[in-house]
Amino acid sequence: MSRTAAKILVVLPAYNEEASLRRLLPRIDLAMCQDRLDYAVIVVDDGSTDRTGEVAEEYSRFMPVQYYRHVVNQGLGATIRDGLAIAVERAGEHDVIVAMDADNSHGRS
Repeated sequence: MSRTAAKILVVLPAYNEEASLRRLLPRIDLAMCQDRLDYAVIVVDDGSTDRTGEVAEEYSRFMPVQYYRHVVNQGLGATIRDGLAIAVERAGEHDVIVAMDADNSHGRS
């Protein structure tokens, strides 16, 4: 039985994470590229009032970032739910979906 290489789908719920995304997105890109992994980042903006969306769209020009926006803040639960739904819709049979905070707190020591 042959297996297709898995793609990693990273879901990032975000609310006013302009500064954090500028640090986190390059780190994700570096980690995935170092291991030669196919990946996509799904940023779900939960009605941010800062430049979160602009940062996500800026990075989408040179890395696989997909940006979605809640017009009105719906809370973390709804934002994670929507991000996971988008990821499941795009995922293949062997793909892996990861959800983490956009505030970069999962990467801190």
